Amino acid sequence: MNKEMFDMSTIDDTNFAATFRHLDGIMVGLAGALLGKLDGGSVGYDGQYYGYMWSQVYSQDMSEARFAKDGGVMNEKAGLDYRNKILVPGGSRDAMALLEDFLGRSPNPEAFLRSKGLDTIQRTA
Repeated sequence: MNKEMFDMSTIDDTNFAATFRHLDGIMVGLAGALLGKLDGGSVGYDGQYYGYMWSQVYSQDMSEARFAKDGGVMNEKAGLDYRNKILVPGGSRDAMALLEDFLGRSPNPEAFLRSKGLDTIQRTA
């Protein structure tokens, strides 16, 4: 499946399933690129932590909206969309545009809030 889905061969003595644990890291990296555009490239621990938290917002949104909804990280359509809409264009397009294309909408913090147990907050209109 590795060859068919990603057009690359499996490396001997590797755990194919564990290979996909890096997706969170890639999503965090994408989110960091997005944040760099949003906050002017903050430096220092506070700026880095702020960036880290926003990367979690984006990665949770991507994970829940596409991978969990489409059957997990092994879902062929979600994987191919991730490759074609995020990895292939890379830095040739604005990172927020890539994220919006992948999600099919603007990103939102709802998945992140749920992941932190904050989904019970009542919102006022």
